[in-house]
Amino acid sequence: MLDLRQWNADEHGTIAMEGAWDFYWGQLWTPQDFSQGRVQEEPLALTIPAVWNRMKIGDLALQANHFATYRAHIQLPENVVQHTTPLTLWMANLPGAYKLWLNGALVLESGRVGRDEKSEIPGNGSTFHTFVADRSTLDIVIQVSSFHHRDGGMWWPIKIGRADYITRVRAAGAALDGFALSCLFIMAFYHFGLWLMRPQYRTPLIFAMFCSFIAIRASVSGIGDLHIMVFPNMPQHVQKILEYAAFYLGVPAFYAFVRELYPEDFKTWLSRFLWSMGLAFALTTFVFPVRIFTDFIEYFQVITLFGCSIVCVQMWRAVKYRRDGISLLLIGTAILIFSSVNDILHAHRNAPIPTMVFPYGVFLMILCQSILLARRFSRAFHAVEVNEKQIQSLNAELQNQNAILDSLVEEKTRDIRSIMKNIKQGIFTVLGDGVRLGAEFSDHLRLMIGAPDLKGGEPIEKIFEQADLNGDRLHQIKMILCTAAGEDAIAFEMNAHLLPRELRLKRDHEQRLLELDWNAIENDHTGRIEKILVSLRDVTDLRVLQEESLRKQEELELIGEVLNVPTEKFDGLMLSCQKFLRDVLNQLHQKSSDTHRMFRSMHTIKGIARSYGLTHLAEAAHQAEEVFALLREGQAVSKEQLIQVGDHVGLYLERYDGIHRTKLGRKGLGSDVLMIDRSVLAENMESLRSLDLSHLSRDAQHRVDHLSRLFLTLVYMPLPKLLHALIADVPRLAEELGKDNPDIIIRDPGISIKHHAYDVFRNTFTHVLRNALDHGLETPVERRSLGKATRGRIIIELRLDETLLEIFVSDDGRGLDLAAIQRSARQRGLIASGAVLSEYEVANLIFAPGLSTKEQVTEISGRGVGLDAVKDFLEQYNGDIEIQLGPRSSVSEGVSFRFHITLPASVCELMQSVGVKGVASAS
Repeated sequence: MLDLRQWNADEHGTIAMEGAWDFYWGQLWTPQDFSQGRVQEEPLALTIPAVWNRMKIGDLALQANHFATYRAHIQLPENVVQHTTPLTLWMANLPGAYKLWLNGALVLESGRVGRDEKSEIPGNGSTFHTFVADRSTLDIVIQVSSFHHRDGGMWWPIKIGRADYITRVRAAGAALDGFALSCLFIMAFYHFGLWLMRPQYRTPLIFAMFCSFIAIRASVSGIGDLHIMVFPNMPQHVQKILEYAAFYLGVPAFYAFVRELYPEDFKTWLSRFLWSMGLAFALTTFVFPVRIFTDFIEYFQVITLFGCSIVCVQMWRAVKYRRDGISLLLIGTAILIFSSVNDILHAHRNAPIPTMVFPYGVFLMILCQSILLARRFSRAFHAVEVNEKQIQSLNAELQNQNAILDSLVEEKTRDIRSIMKNIKQGIFTVLGDGVRLGAEFSDHLRLMIGAPDLKGGEPIEKIFEQADLNGDRLHQIKMILCTAAGEDAIAFEMNAHLLPRELRLKRDHEQRLLELDWNAIENDHTGRIEKILVSLRDVTDLRVLQEESLRKQEELELIGEVLNVPTEKFDGLMLSCQKFLRDVLNQLHQKSSDTHRMFRSMHTIKGIARSYGLTHLAEAAHQAEEVFALLREGQAVSKEQLIQVGDHVGLYLERYDGIHRTKLGRKGLGSDVLMIDRSVLAENMESLRSLDLSHLSRDAQHRVDHLSRLFLTLVYMPLPKLLHALIADVPRLAEELGKDNPDIIIRDPGISIKHHAYDVFRNTFTHVLRNALDHGLETPVERRSLGKATRGRIIIELRLDETLLEIFVSDDGRGLDLAAIQRSARQRGLIASGAVLSEYEVANLIFAPGLSTKEQVTEISGRGVGLDAVKDFLEQYNGDIEIQLGPRSSVSEGVSFRFHITLPASVCELMQSVGVKGVASAS
């Protein structure tokens, strides 16, 4: 018995019939069964509302998918019965099917009640029954079955109330549902239209999707009965699919919308996660039956709450950084989250508001978003007004600037036309196709190429008709220009080096030299080449002046170098160089020439020239040496090429000699100087030596001895004097090698030589001194690190006996690297495989042709020819040179050594400078 007698129907329009009902589990009884006594079992007591699968009555555990009968006697207030107030029974929507009998009469039915899933047809929506109570006690019997939902039983209590009140509530609910649905669909279509107008802006599309999902869900699960009125015959499983799928997709759509508004604060990974979960859960509604997929809602609700917590954190971040409009969005989101949580709790019958409020929460959130958009629109409109005024001002200024620019362009155009008319250069453009002449070109171009009728648009062949270009070369130029057209500048730069920079043009029976410059002109917008600008300059006269200037400059340099060499030395070195050059040219004209000998001779010319500072001669000899080196290495070199480089050296010898004799007038020694052949002096000296002076007085003997000494000074030269002349070039060579000028010590007992032996000493010491500087002495840094003085030391010691002159040359440098010498010799095949040499034998390999321990060839050394040439010079005079080894150095890997040079009396005429004793005469 449910006692409702305390209910005041006038003050409270409805009351829920909550309380304990008689409950018959697994039975479907009718009022007739009760009245006829067929119900013998004692009923259970079950409080409504209650969900079966969450209930346990004694030892009986209820299950969701089953059927049962409810029965209750309702005691109504007397005033309701007395006033015959029309009453209405309001049966809320249940997950399955039910039948309701009032006082024995079947008044409400939803679906078809069944004992299993096949026999049951679920109902759809709430049901209502209006009646007038003719008694104070109502007997209500309800049959309920639930086989198509995860929950069973009577979720909601049955309500009873005044008919007019319930009618108003139903109408208000339907009106609210209609209003909410209308707003949602209008906003969905409105924002979808915005997206169609601006497809690149995705925010309206995502918001339209969100509104659509929520509108679909609200249309099938509203507060009122609008969904029953609109879709009266919709099956319950379709309703549930739409309700659940719309919820699953609405959550990620909302987050995606918020992220579009504030991408800096809301993360992409969460949006992707929610979309993947939403789509997966929505798919379950189409795959599984209702009673199964409805079980999944709780899992997605956990995901939703997780997403809401992260949204709150990210929203706080947006508030912290004061994002535009975040306050309104925060309010709307808070309302939406509250309504979502309320509906989740409502599904579990624990909601603070005992009804579904999510559609209204969405409506309020949309209202906040509309206000946000209105604010942004207002600001945008204000910005447009401000920008419009600025644009108007800028337009006025721009028009003024355009007028100024037009005048400047017109002025520049006049200037350019004046330049093109008066400039003494040929300037033209090649159009994009690479084969036609541009319309604008300088007037001087017609004169330069001899084409007074030249017009724009003509083929570029017209420009080069009189040039020294063959058909293939002209075709190459056209192909390069065609390839560059329409491309970026790098395509032109890659091939620009193939375009001619100079060409000769035949005009008026004379050759003119033209200089060309090619430049790409790019489009300012595309960066592609539109045309090629070409300029031609007639440099014929300028080139003649340049060549004349270079020739005079070189001649001044030659004069300066000649003046730096004393006259008596210059004649001697010229004779030596000419002698070596004649030897080279004679070898070239023989059937079998000595390659090594020619190479040594050219190397010696280079050494002599560098020793005396004749740089141009040294450079010419170096170039010739490079060609002879190729021949020595077995490469094919034509005789014409060898003769040509030899003649080039001869040309510089002639120029130096011509300057010396002609321009500087150093040929004669003056009218007061008598030229006497040295051979005549030698003959007279021998005559004096053969005289018998015993019968002469002491005074006469003294005069004859004095005359003999005078002849000796004219015929002989002290050897140290000759050496000092060669040493004079050492500082310049040391500077080139980056070394300090060394100290040179000459230990001389007083030795003189005849002048015709000068060459052998000059050639020998030229190479020996250069070898000591280049290979022996270290750089100042190296010497300092080894504890040596930065200035090196070279010692020349002279010894004389009756038949032999010995010369010892040593330095305090790094010594001989015997391992490097042996390694280089083996690489050149100078040591037989398996042969074992002594240190002395290894050391003397440095005189082998072509052997050098230098890794790189320089203008000074590296070809292995210097000491080879020394040995050859000495052997020509029956002399010799060898290495005498000393102890190993304590501070380096080298072995100390000295050169031992010997010359026999049969070749050199030697004498001691004191008296005539010890003079060795040539045979």
